[in-house]
Amino acid sequence: MKTKACAAGSNYLICPICRRGKIIAEDNAAVDDMICLIPPGSKQKARWHVKCGVCKSQIGISLKR
Repeated sequence: MKTKACAAGSNYLICPICRRGKIIAEDNAAVDDMICLIPPGSKQKARWHVKCGVCKSQIGISLKR
């Protein structure tokens, strides 16, 4: 998944539906955990949900093991 750089030294995970909304901001210095963004209607189970500010789609979030 592509990330966009921001001026504050962090990256954003972008909405998989509209490719414009910023879903999660992550710090570059943080320990990397594998995050899986799950689109609406997917058979995968999500642990958390967040709504995209641009397209208003509900995106599921889970950690890969």
